[in-house]
Amino acid sequence: MQTQSSRESNDISRREAVKRVGALLGGALSASAVSGVMSGCQPSTAPNWTPDALSQAQNRMVTSMTEHIIPATDTPGAKAAQVNRFIDKMLAEWYGEDERSQFLTGLGEVDKRCRQQYGQPYLKCSEENQFALLEHLDQKAFEPDDEGRMGEKKSGDAEEAPADAGEAKKGGAGRADEAVESAQATDTTRAAPESPKPAAVDPAFFRLLKELTLLGYYTSQIGMEQELNVTIVPGRYDGCVPLEEVRPNVA
Repeated sequence: MQTQSSRESNDISRREAVKRVGALLGGALSASAVSGVMSGCQPSTAPNWTPDALSQAQNRMVTSMTEHIIPATDTPGAKAAQVNRFIDKMLAEWYGEDERSQFLTGLGEVDKRCRQQYGQPYLKCSEENQFALLEHLDQKAFEPDDEGRMGEKKSGDAEEAPADAGEAKKGGAGRADEAVESAQATDTTRAAPESPKPAAVDPAFFRLLKELTLLGYYTSQIGMEQELNVTIVPGRYDGCVPLEEVRPNVA
């Protein structure tokens, strides 16, 4: 069982993690995320763990995407911190059906976008192309709108597809070409068929993914010790403690 000092240390660490993530994302976190984090519950570390909210393929996608968001450098990354397990637990136990559906739909949209852009599903794309797409989604999810609010772009809005990793940008058309293109655009009888728009990915999905990734990392033992510089009090770490053990006089 945790000592009083270790529980207080963990509470402070979780509050610091929430503050840190809120600052990194430039705004308030969702109520579901804060409730889950402040409950102190941590994902299972069992070697035979299986996801509850995610399918096996979705779990592999989340593991890859979170590692791109927080890669291993001189400190361990999201994969080592088992952030995918944290996300699965949050989706299964703390998020409502609408939020969970939004997240799972977003994973499907990312996979569809990869098939369209790169000709294969996300998990079979190169790491360079995976990163290029996620970087593009990050820019779209957190770009300010006309009123300065971040990530207000709707999922149905037109969106440019990211270039293949390493592809050089081509120069714009000359004035003569632009004039021809303009004339063709106004002549509906001769207009060329439009190329299909890239599959849209809801910006809210990527904001949710990044929020959960950062929270999962900074509330893990790796994140607390290596990034928040929190010294874990020696002794057994009980992430979930029944309320009656902490406050025995509460009914």
